[in-house]
This record gives sequence, structure tokens and C-alpha cells, in this order.
Amino acid sequence: MDIALWEKWRDPEKRTMYVSAATQLANEILGEMRNMCNAENMVEIIPAQGKEPPVLVPFSAAFPQLVPCRASPGSPPGSFNTVGRQGMGREPCFFPSSIGSNKAGKHPTDIYVDDPSNERNSTTPVQREKVIQSFKQLEPILRDPSGNIRHIGTPWAFYDLSAWIGEHSEEWSQYRFGCWDGVNPNTGIADKKGRGPNGAYALCPDFMSDLELLAAEDRIDDPEFWSQQYLVQPVAAAYALFPDKRLRESTLFDILPENLPKGRKIILWDPTSRADAKIGDWNGIILVHVTTAERCIGIPGLEIPGIADMPPDTNIFFPVQAREIRGQIAECMEYVADLIYENSEDIAALWVENTMSCDALRAWAHQQHWARKVRFVPINLKSRAKKQQRLQGIQVGMAENRIFFPGKFPGRDILLKRLSEFPKSESDDLPDAFALLTNFIMKRGAVPGIEAEKVASPGPDSPYWKPPPMRHKRRR
Repeated sequence: MDIALWEKWRDPEKRTMYVSAATQLANEILGEMRNMCNAENMVEIIPAQGKEPPVLVPFSAAFPQLVPCRASPGSPPGSFNTVGRQGMGREPCFFPSSIGSNKAGKHPTDIYVDDPSNERNSTTPVQREKVIQSFKQLEPILRDPSGNIRHIGTPWAFYDLSAWIGEHSEEWSQYRFGCWDGVNPNTGIADKKGRGPNGAYALCPDFMSDLELLAAEDRIDDPEFWSQQYLVQPVAAAYALFPDKRLRESTLFDILPENLPKGRKIILWDPTSRADAKIGDWNGIILVHVTTAERCIGIPGLEIPGIADMPPDTNIFFPVQAREIRGQIAECMEYVADLIYENSEDIAALWVENTMSCDALRAWAHQQHWARKVRFVPINLKSRAKKQQRLQGIQVGMAENRIFFPGKFPGRDILLKRLSEFPKSESDDLPDAFALLTNFIMKRGAVPGIEAEKVASPGPDSPYWKPPPMRHKRRR
């Protein structure tokens, strides 16, 4: 509000639009601004000096041009003009709007976007993209080529409006300050000698000092709220499905895909469900190496906890390739076919969720010359189950030491990123593909597309070998 009034005082022709997720917030901000500029408010123009009291004058005497007055007819509710531009032009000096409202016919010279993202319009990638697209439409309505668009907001996801503006910082301004973004109060420098994390200082020590912030963080029950509102950083959720600790415990850094024991591979494909492949709906493709507990014993780098106690035919799953493709199903067929050619001896099956998209892919797969040796497997998941419920099987697989990520493979970083950021990531199609394993993680032996191996009885050299029980014949 201070910046907007300063700009207005310098240039009476300024017309400022306030935009928020809902018009109510913009109206509240304008109401505060109108009260601030009340003609009867007293303004301190000379501070107190010694015993001399401060010099106070009415706002109307200090800034007569900024005193609010009635907006022009037809203006949105909450709008107001100032005396310096009273009765001039159809647009008022200050007027509200919202992210979803029609802005045609409005010609501001400056735009302030305050909290356009919230917990209601940032839940899915599609919702977040709509906010970004709406923000992009603000620039064309600026009549003044030198007009400014400034964004003030809380990050609600890993790729929301805040993140997008960060990639286009040369075009728009953004204010994002966390509670620890302060400086040394004595020098004005962030010298990393404060009491906060990594030597940080409190941004507003008069509001909350270093010690008060540390105490508040220890008491907070909602880490998601603290991270977003105080640290101004997005988090996956207060209780993420795949926290960093769990992903690290499920990563075998010393093993590479080419050093995994003998097994078969399956392709997990979550195709786009929309024919036009709209925003937020991509193709998630994961190549998974499937082997057994018996084969993992004695392999360098495969120190799997408790593997000696697992039945020898326990399935162990290793993602060895991942990719998300922003395009239609037809644009991914060539990639999947190339994946099969590159791994022709190892790939046993192609898994796709049994939906309408699956029908088109089934017909395509059956026409390929590799169809006889690579089974097309429709996977039935509970259609009404939420994605969090579908991914519970992946959680269980990691906890039971049945899913492991090799130390390096194509697409490893993006797969782990999507899992750690779920459900607030830019895309959730790789987790959707991974969820195809849910029904089979705890299954021993055969999985769809892979025949169960006949496990020979373990010999004395096998870690599974146990001596036969002693039997005594009863004497007559």
C-alpha cells in the first residue's frame, strides 16, 4: 500500500489494480488504503526532538491530492478515486479484481497481485496452471508500457505462480521474504552470525525476535503451515508420503542398473487421459527391473536389510529408467517401442492402467511385431481410490525393503523429485505410473507378465539352507 501511494503521489495519473484469488481480499486491501488516506488522519511530518513534540498535520494538508473520493460510475465495488484525479477517465485510481474475473476493458498502469494462489486453487497441477495463465493475461491490459506488475504471495506448491515468476524475474517483480531473511541490526548486513538457521537473522525483530521465532518453531504442530507462511517455502505436505529420509533409505547408492542381478523388466505407463494432452496431464513412463531376494544375496552394493530372512522368491523392484513426456499418447509410442528394442531380451511386459486410454494402447501393442514376447497387461486399480491411497502400496514396498532406487539411472532425479513433492508437484504422472505396482508389491513369485521361476531346493551353500529335522523311528 505504501508503494502504491508513493507512486500515485508522484504521478496523479496512475491507475492501480489490486488482484487476489477472490475479490474479497482485494476489497479488504483497498478498504485499508482508503482508511489510511482519510482526510482527518494525522501525519507526522517532523519527529520528536528532545523535549519538542512531533509535528502532526492532517493527511489532507500533507497530501491533498491523495484524499479518497467517490469512484466513477460503473466501477467495481470497493473502487475509489483520489482528489487529484476526480472526475477524470472511466477507470478509478484504485480498483479490485480477482484471478478468475474478466479484466477486459480495464486499463491500469500498475497491478499488485496479492495472494492469487491459496489452498483451494493450488491443489492440482491444472489448478496451478490456470493461475499462471491468468497472471500472464495481466500484462496486455496495461495501458502504460512502463507499468509494473508486482506479486506478493505464499508458495503453495513446488511449481505454482511464485516459482513461475522466479523463472521470469526480469518481466515482473516479486516480494518473497521469510521470517529469517533479516540482517544484523547493528551493521545492516546478513553476515550469517545470527541465532537462526545457518546464522540467519529475524526479518522483523520488533514483531518476533530470533529467540521468539526459535521457540515458536519448536511449538508448532503444523510444519506445512510454518514452512509456507513463515519460511515462504513450499512443502509436499505436513506428513509427506515420501519424505527425504524414506527415499534415502530406499536408495542403494553403490549399485548401478547394469550391476543388478538377473531378472526381467516391466514398463509402467501412465498415459494422458485427455485426447488434447492439456496442461497437467502428461505421460509418465517407468522401466522397472524385477528380480528375487535369492539372486540379490552376495551382490556387491546390494546390502538389503533382512534379505536373508525373506523367502527366496520374494520380488525386489528396482526402477532403472523414468521419463515424463508432455504430449499425446501417439507421441510416446515411438519412445516406448525404442525402449523395448533397447531391452529386447529383458522386457517381459507393458503395464497400463485399465482405462479408456488403455483400449487404444492395447490395439496398438497387439499390432507390433514384439507383441508375442512382450505381454500387454491392463492393471485394474480402484477407480474411486485417491492417488494417496494408490501409492500406499509403494510406501509399504519401501518400508518392507522391496523397492530400491539404484544410485544412478536416466530420470532418477525427476522421479525422486516427483515422489518427494507429491501431491504438490508440477506433475503427478510418474507417481501415477509407479502406483501400478501397488497391487503386486507384496506378491511373491509371479507378477503379471513375468512367469514365476521354479526355485530349486536350497543346498548347503545357500543362505536359505536349513538342515532337515532329526527324525527318530519309534522302536517297537
